[in-house]
Formats: sequence, C-alpha cells, structure tokens
Amino acid sequence: MGNVINLADEKFQRTNAGKIVQACNILDAQVQQLVWVEKIPPNELLAALAQRLGVYISCTNADKDDIVKRLMKIVYRFAKK
Repeated sequence: MGNVINLADEKFQRTNAGKIVQACNILDAQVQQLVWVEKIPPNELLAALAQRLGVYISCTNADKDDIVKRLMKIVYRFAKK
C-alpha cells in the first residue's frame, strides 16, 4: 500500500499531518494482515471499510454529496494504478 496523502501539499503541512499518516500506515498494516495472512476476501473488507467511511461522514457537518463525490474520484484514481 502506498501513501495516499501527498505530504508536499500545503494543506497537510499542519500538526495533524503526522497523525493522519501514522493512522493510514496502521490501517495499511491491518489491511495487509487481514487480506494476505488471514485470507479475508478483499471485497468483504472493502464493503466494511466503505460502511465505516459513511459513518464517519455522517458525523460531520460537511456537504455529504460533495464529500462522497470527492472520495469516489480519489478511489477511482488510485484504483486505476
């Protein structure tokens, strides 16, 4: 799993950037453990992760349609690699 966050972007040059990258690295390790070692089918794991993202989005006051559209563009871009 590669880094999804570009640390050169100014918006990630905040105090939370390190925490976000650390959380992503932990998540990457857990996903690799589940998929490669424990043989969890990736399609099941992805559906569960998408459900959790929906829960996190519901906790914000952001425009949910806009956030979902932006997330789907990111997912599609990285899925093509």
